[in-house]
Amino acid sequence: MKSHCIIVFAFTLLIFSCKKEEQLSEGEFSCLVNGESWRGTDPEIDRTQDGLIQLTAEDTSYRFLIKLNDNGMGTYDLTASGNIASVIDLADEGFEQYTTHSSGGENSGTITISAILIDDLKKTMNGTFTFKAHKLDGSSLNIANGVFNNVPFIQ
Repeated sequence: MKSHCIIVFAFTLLIFSCKKEEQLSEGEFSCLVNGESWRGTDPEIDRTQDGLIQLTAEDTSYRFLIKLNDNGMGTYDLTASGNIASVIDLADEGFEQYTTHSSGGENSGTITISAILIDDLKKTMNGTFTFKAHKLDGSSLNIANGVFNNVPFIQ
């Protein structure tokens, strides 16, 4: 009887001491590229030593990079000094980039950081973006309805 009680007690202790492992949510980064739906994989935010932030996402067709001089909530002009959005078309053999600072055409764009969420495990950012970027040859990409949610900062 005594050994039966010990087994029941040990089993009960084991059940209640096990915690469900918390799964970190993956960030979302999506937009329309020239009217076509696009979704990046493994988006992330990196803070550089000089205080800039870099938001990146990619898949097999495009690589996105958005750099900002600031990292607080607000709306930022992507053609202003220090703020830039660029997209590399990975199907292009030269991997030339479209950028909001190109002299290839009329560039425009904004990014809005709507939330910065901090908890014990991670720091994430949410927001929206839209921009028009060019290559030097004048070809352009129109990026619309851009959204990023729960994109984690690299620790």
